[in-house]
Order: sequence, then structure tokens, then C-alpha cells
Amino acid sequence: MPINTIIREKRKELGLTQERIAEYLGVSTPAVNKWEKGSSYPDVTLLPPLARLLQVDMNTLFCFHEELSEQEIESFCKELSQAISESGLDAGFTLLHEKLRAYPRCAPLVHKSALLLDGALIMAGMPADEKGQYTDQIMELYHRAVEDGDEKIRISSAFMLSSKYELRGDYQKAHEMLELVPERLGIDKKQQEASIYMKEGKMDDAVRILEHLLQMRLSEIMIILMYLGECAVKKDDHEMAGYAAKAWEKTAETFGLWEYSSQVLKFHTAVLLKDEERAVSLLKRMLFAIRTPWDMKSTVLFRDIAPDISGIDASQKQNSEKKLLSGLMSEMKNNPMYDFLQTNEEFLRIAKRFL
Repeated sequence: MPINTIIREKRKELGLTQERIAEYLGVSTPAVNKWEKGSSYPDVTLLPPLARLLQVDMNTLFCFHEELSEQEIESFCKELSQAISESGLDAGFTLLHEKLRAYPRCAPLVHKSALLLDGALIMAGMPADEKGQYTDQIMELYHRAVEDGDEKIRISSAFMLSSKYELRGDYQKAHEMLELVPERLGIDKKQQEASIYMKEGKMDDAVRILEHLLQMRLSEIMIILMYLGECAVKKDDHEMAGYAAKAWEKTAETFGLWEYSSQVLKFHTAVLLKDEERAVSLLKRMLFAIRTPWDMKSTVLFRDIAPDISGIDASQKQNSEKKLLSGLMSEMKNNPMYDFLQTNEEFLRIAKRFL
């Protein structure tokens, strides 16, 4: 249990207010509020009187027995990813549950593991009726992270839960989870950070931040255009749906994004319209693009944040490509959204080749 959770829960158990804690320790009420949110921590000189006030020992306050370092969590996540890759999702969940018996309230561990398992489930491409048991477990992990995590983890986990409940058609729960996610502020911390670096003459640091921001904003634009396209199809406004997809294609080309990315919205629109011929044609382009990975190093706007792939050999690249292709085709084979393609001979030939 993180120190912010210890402070919050023990204070409530004792019937104390934040104001009372602040008065006892000689600090401001906003300072105590920040401690409980996990955005700042008490001064070291305040820890002994704080522990006495909350009626806990220092080991409990520092949660020595329930916390893992960031490095330890990253190391475990690599182990978890390997277990899933070699033995499947069940092995991954078993490994995680064993770890959580030792660290039941370690929110960063719970949150990162949930994200990893969530991604693995998507890539597994299994039928919807088989996904249910795994989705339930992943949602339980997100709920634990909402309860025990700091502000950043709570917001991220609540957002993921809102998406999960939306997919299940439980819109009331989806709204409830979304209420825990704050509106975006009119200012951007990272943008300001880049501006400061520029003033300091640290252009490389500024460029990396701005490239990450640009990549993130483009992803947001793609999602917005996708939703606009879906709304347009449901309103029988095919002109708008096609325009949104074409707008994204031009945007992706302008910014030098991956060819696969540029075709995603056009393919999605063709699927929504149940246009067999166009959907299959675009699918072939997307599959070809997967076999031609995005070379970020060769781009102008993203080359500074390109990952280092020098240590990855050809067999690893081929294996990664095979998994991505297989996961995509498995999803299309099992998702009812693509049922209209299941009698298309060309689609079946493609599916047989990559599954």
C-alpha cells in the first residue's frame, strides 16, 4: 500500500480530517491533500509525528513490505511478457497472482501488469466468448489500481475501465468511471517543459518532448476522425465518413507516418459499410505494410524518438511480424464485426495464409 494510501485510509479510520492532520503537524491543509493524492510527500522530519498521529509504526508508513521499486516492476513485467509469449495468458495470470500475494497493494505493479495483459489479450485474437474470463480478471486489476493507486494511476485505470464498460454496453458504469478522469487543462505541462528547455538552449531535450507530443496528438486526431466516421455511417452520411477517412490518410502521409496507419480509417470505414471488395483490397495493403515496418529513423519529425533496433536480429523481427499478422487475422476471424467477410474467398485465402 503506497504511503499516500496509508495516510488517507488511516486518517479516515481514526475519524480525523485533513485540517486536523495539518494543524497537528503545523502544515497547510493543501499540503496534506497533496500527500494523500501522491503528488508530494511529507518532509522527513514530519514522519515520526505523522506515524504517531496515525497510530502506525514507521515500517507500515513506509510500506517496506508492500512496495516494489520501478526497476523491480519493470523486471517483473519482462518476466510476465515472456511467460505469456511462451506459455499463454493463463501462465501470465498465474505468475501475476503469485506476485500479488507478496505485494497485494502495490498499485504500480497492478496497473502495469493489467496494461500488459490487456494488450496480450487483444493480440491473442481469440473468440469473444473465450475472452470474457480474462477480461473480468483484467477489469478487477484496474479496479484495484483505482482504489490503491496515486492520482496518475487512478486516472489511467479509470479511463481503461470506462472503455471496458462501454464495450460491454454498461454505459452507466462507463460514465461513472469517466467521472474520475479530469478534463484536460488548457495548458500542457510537456509543452511548457519543452519551452523551458529551448530557453536553456537544450534543443535535443526539447525536440524529443515535442516529437512525443506530436505523435500523441496525431493518435488523438485519428481516434476523433474514426468516431466521426462511425457517427456518419450510422447517420447514412457516407460523404462525411469517406471524407474523414481520406483526411486521415492525407494527414498520415503529410507527417510521414507508417503506411499501415494511413490505411486504418479507410479500412474501418469499408468494414462499417460492409463493402467486401474495398475492405479486402485495403486489408491487403495493410498486411503488406506490416511486413514493411515503419522506419522512424528515416522520418523528419520523429527520428529523434525512434527506438534503437540495432540489437534486434532478423529472426526476432520476423517473429514479431508473424505475431502481429496472426493476431490481426485472428481478431478478424473471431470478431462479429467482420462476419460479412467470412464468405469472401479472397479473405479466406488471406486468413489461411497468416493464421
